Amino acid sequence: MTTPTNPFTQDKAIRPVRMTGGVALSSVLSETASQILCQVVPSDRWAQLLEGGVGRQPSLDQCSVSSDRAMLTMRLMPMGSAFSATTTVGGRPAFSVPAPATGFVVSLTDGAGSPIEKPLLSLTITSSRLDPTAQREMLTRVAAEVVPTLAKEGDPVPERDGTGRFRFVRTPAAPGGQIVDLPRPVQAAQLCTMLLETPGIPTTGAEAALTNTATCQIGVAEAKISVQSDSVRFYPDRIAGRPAKTGSTIRVRLRDDAPIDLEIRGPRQLAEALVPPLL
Repeated sequence: MTTPTNPFTQDKAIRPVRMTGGVALSSVLSETASQILCQVVPSDRWAQLLEGGVGRQPSLDQCSVSSDRAMLTMRLMPMGSAFSATTTVGGRPAFSVPAPATGFVVSLTDGAGSPIEKPLLSLTITSSRLDPTAQREMLTRVAAEVVPTLAKEGDPVPERDGTGRFRFVRTPAAPGGQIVDLPRPVQAAQLCTMLLETPGIPTTGAEAALTNTATCQIGVAEAKISVQSDSVRFYPDRIAGRPAKTGSTIRVRLRDDAPIDLEIRGPRQLAEALVPPLL
């Protein structure tokens, strides 16, 4: 007789992801962040920490890691005004979530430098098989393992000027769909660089700027990378062989394994120039 498989201990939607931490992690797209959180330690280490076979399930804004004994949920959050550390977790300032929940909120960086950053890591554990004390002990072990890795600085992020905008520095494009996992200001810098260096398009010779929300602006054109919940079934067009939606805003799905689009406000030829080098 075959033993039924527990659906909660099976990986779902895990994909290869570029790992990073610190300010860079706080600045990536939410889907990328969920992948990084789920893969911050190998699956076999998750099984040790959660005391049983595990399933990792990233979504558009959080990661859930489940075993037969407990479920861990992690997400990144903006700093806001409510954060007030009362303890340290993994060497970082933190506070405990009030009962009846079992959780921590941990600051992974030393402050939120821009509106797009989400420097707070929320970790909560739920379990019908562990008492509150055992849940707290499990969560403490998990946090001590993952927080130092997630707080370690990764990819450099462009500095901001006095107006809050990111400083534009010419940045070569990352091929192979890697751009989807880079910090958002780096994505915008790469898109602006490509537009400036592509001859024969309306933006040639214009000044590039990166907004405080990590959008590339050149003249009246805008370009950014964004998370989209729509299935590619609703992308009836094709640009450079990739599913696309066209209109006042053009969206092109860059990879088959990630719901992340190149989004452009401008003529179609901008998308046709940008997509091939990114694939």
